[in-house]
Amino acid sequence: MAKIAVLLPFAELVPLAQEQLANFPRLQPICVEHVATEEAGDRAAQLERQGCELIVARGIHATIIRQRVAIPLLDIKMTTTEMGLLVAQAKKMLGKAHPTIGVVSLRNMLEDMSRFDEIFEIRLVSCLVERVEDLPGALDQAMEQGADLIIGGSNICDLAQERGIPALFFQSGTESLRRIFTVANQLAYAIELEKKNSAETKAMLDNTFNGVMRVDGQGIILGVNYLMEEMIRRPLPEIVGHSVCQVLPHLEKRLLASVLEEGKDVYSALIDVAQVSMVMNIRPIYIDGRVDGAYLTFQEGRLIREMDSEMRREILMRGFVTTGTFENLVAESPAMASAVEQASRMAKLPAPILLICEEGCEEEVFAHCIHRDSLCRSNGFVSVDCGVWNPETLDSMLFGEPYINERNPRQCMAELAQEGTLFLKNVEQLPGEIQYKVLQLINGRLMRNGVNSPVGANVRVIASTHTNLLSRVEKKEFSQELYYALNVMNLELPPLRHRQEDLLPLMEEYLEFWWKKYKRTVRLTQPAQQVIRNYDWPGNQAQLRRLCERIVLLGEKRLVDDQFVRTQIDQVHPVQLEEGEKILVYQDRKAIQIRQLLKKYNGSREKVAAAMGISKTTLWRYMKKNGIID
Repeated sequence: MAKIAVLLPFAELVPLAQEQLANFPRLQPICVEHVATEEAGDRAAQLERQGCELIVARGIHATIIRQRVAIPLLDIKMTTTEMGLLVAQAKKMLGKAHPTIGVVSLRNMLEDMSRFDEIFEIRLVSCLVERVEDLPGALDQAMEQGADLIIGGSNICDLAQERGIPALFFQSGTESLRRIFTVANQLAYAIELEKKNSAETKAMLDNTFNGVMRVDGQGIILGVNYLMEEMIRRPLPEIVGHSVCQVLPHLEKRLLASVLEEGKDVYSALIDVAQVSMVMNIRPIYIDGRVDGAYLTFQEGRLIREMDSEMRREILMRGFVTTGTFENLVAESPAMASAVEQASRMAKLPAPILLICEEGCEEEVFAHCIHRDSLCRSNGFVSVDCGVWNPETLDSMLFGEPYINERNPRQCMAELAQEGTLFLKNVEQLPGEIQYKVLQLINGRLMRNGVNSPVGANVRVIASTHTNLLSRVEKKEFSQELYYALNVMNLELPPLRHRQEDLLPLMEEYLEFWWKKYKRTVRLTQPAQQVIRNYDWPGNQAQLRRLCERIVLLGEKRLVDDQFVRTQIDQVHPVQLEEGEKILVYQDRKAIQIRQLLKKYNGSREKVAAAMGISKTTLWRYMKKNGIID
């Protein structure tokens, strides 16, 4: 039942309304009463505070009440029949065959009268307004248009008679009351359903382990569940109706804006709520295709750790965990920042991801970050390098030994990745049969060796390659189906030579790591840092990381210069020159220059020494040191 109040402008309407209201069992009357115009707004506000769910009023009363309350309000309108009777009475009063009749009223009081001219053989002048203060002007308009008689409310009738023109007062009757209560009865059914749904939703939210908050499109809090109220540690009046950024001062405005303005989801953001660390998710609410608000859910970090401690302990014992996060990646360069932004978006989606990069780009670190930012982050991360195992071993690792009559076979990698992530490095090295099994795994079927039929699986596959997979597909060296399955989302990781802004921060990060490991502190001069900047890093991060280790281990001074760094680069990554069938490897770039000049000047040491600006003796010493025989 819906609690209804009927506020009427005339006392004589009260018994009529009470009589009609008794025929509608879904309507529970709080009051049916006459109220003065100046008191209508206050009375309606009072009824709203008392739990009234629906108000019925008429004319000026309805206009005033609508400005004061938020609950539904229904206008009592003169029905077409009631107006037709008044027009007929007016025509009879005037005694004219084709009189002009003016109707002056608020628009919310009347139904359609468009056919009255034709039906009653009159000229009807309708002067309908939205605001009470516009009624006198509407009366003037009707009189200017030659109205012989005015039909309107009591105030208009009094004013018309003062100006010497006859008037008829329109009074709502049984028909208009019955019609409005029929509409109210239908609305009451909707209110009952809403109350039932709200009660069920509240019961569900109050019994969930999460704090839940709803905000509107401007970030104003519309409601919270019981647990959220307890988390905030403030009474409900200090929460509902206030800005969420005021109630939760540690909430980053950019996160809320990304949801309310761009419709993005926010997953697993950390926030302090009343000095307690919480994990927060934010989901947009869509109405008619636009964001109309959001749901925020909160869970105490300690509770999360307690809930999945056994599962985490098992994963930790097996070693299948990730530590990297996107926030910890060095991404000051535009190329890397773009890759991180794309990867963060892809992480939220369960589809496979193909990472494409050069050797040494540490794509596994990226895969770790994607897993940590995904919905399956609480489960295992299993990494397999497809390029280091022979086909039989790789098949057994991924899909198990072909046990026969074995009750408890050792879990394979695909099983350990269940509900988590399987990372396949160098995926292009997968043999054909295993490619098919990986495709089935992506499709939700685990084909375990030694088992006759596949079982259901939910594994997120991330793969990486240093090759052009499509060319391998064209050469029939890689499954076309698997290629398209992996390539649903692909991400190209930038090589280090395209990440100039990241070079020195990465170098500092790697140096600090080796400092702590070897208890040796070594720093680089500005010219030495310039060598780092100018080098093209064909081995990418892997090369830079190991070079930093070499510098820390071999540096004889706490501050190393550019020559020392250049020498370490040359020795770790010497340049190779092909000469006939031989490959000549030099660890000194000056040796490369000498070799090239000797070839250019047909072995003339004098010309080479002159070109280099050194003596023939010095040239000979360089040649002897590097084993150059011309």
